Amino acid sequence: MNVEAYLAEMQPITESLLREVAKALNGAPDGAWTNAGEMQAGDMFCEYRRRAYEVALQMRTDAAEAAFSPVDPLTKQRLRNKGIESRSTVTVNGRVVIKRRRWQIKGVGHSAKKL
Repeated sequence: MNVEAYLAEMQPITESLLREVAKALNGAPDGAWTNAGEMQAGDMFCEYRRRAYEVALQMRTDAAEAAFSPVDPLTKQRLRNKGIESRSTVTVNGRVVIKRRRWQIKGVGHSAKKL
């Protein structure tokens, strides 16, 4: 995964999050800044953490797929592209969805690039 590309992808998401946190805090009534804004900001950061992890996983998956040769090493037969499949996984950061390409060898079955 290219770290600079990841930072560029996350920058607008990060800026949007920080704007929303500031908006929530500025909208809180006087004398209740902590109580009114803390839970809302906490929820925003939890979603941000999940999204940041999901973006990193997808970028890592994309990088691994780019290095994958769609040829069976035993038969030298070219694998057939079956398209993109979404896979959902529950992590400590919440549920993340990763898309990956699936391949098939005629008469053998299918596979996905293992990560």
